[in-house]
Amino acid sequence: LGVDNPARALPGLLSWMAKARPPLLATALMSANVTGAIATRLRSRETATVALVRNHISAEILGKSAPKRMLGSGVLRWAYRSADIVACVSTSVADDVIAYAGVAPSKVVVTYNPLPERVVELVPQAWPGLARPVLVAIGRMVPQKDHATLLSAFARLRAGRDATLVIIGSGPLRPEIDAAIAALGIADSVVVHDYRSDIAECIAGSDVLVLASRYEGLPNVVLEALGAGVTVAATDAPGGSAELLEDGRLGYLCAV
Repeated sequence: LGVDNPARALPGLLSWMAKARPPLLATALMSANVTGAIATRLRSRETATVALVRNHISAEILGKSAPKRMLGSGVLRWAYRSADIVACVSTSVADDVIAYAGVAPSKVVVTYNPLPERVVELVPQAWPGLARPVLVAIGRMVPQKDHATLLSAFARLRAGRDATLVIIGSGPLRPEIDAAIAALGIADSVVVHDYRSDIAECIAGSDVLVLASRYEGLPNVVLEALGAGVTVAATDAPGGSAELLEDGRLGYLCAV
């Protein structure tokens, strides 16, 4: 539709739907789900809609500004109630959608992310020159992923033993993360990569996958770590982490 934001897609989507009258429209993430609901209501009511929810929405919306919370809460609830199906990425997310938006349980389904079969066949690569154990953290540099707590915890670990933390990701908090690494005196033990195309190999070659999120949907990195036989240490955040780790049977869980 030629735009970089789902909210700006509404005019183009309305125009296209008026001509195409599609039998099904599937949307994903908050803004797109709202845009899709508005478009189908205004232009093509015979179109069935599936809203894909990939995050724990009540936790996610708490991170918005007060005006956005007030406006967005009502609109978002309406969008999910008006969908024919709400497909959630984990049982935790599904329960949250039902409670938060008042969606009828009969319209909510769980569609887990798949695990690529090739992950379990990987030969773990070494991290040459890095002190073991190597802990890897992968995710956008945004408040949701809580790199600040991760770095503070790693500094405590590093005070008592050798270890390396590899952070892979990019985002608006990169300057704050760099500053925290320097302030904690752990720059010699932390490696930061903006982007890697070999994420599965990076996980398989590490000793521990660390996830410090404040909330989640169904974290793919945990799936990949389990598939590669790598130990997982994660927060018991709202979302699918505890579900994947079977409440701590398959990995370590701690409070957010």
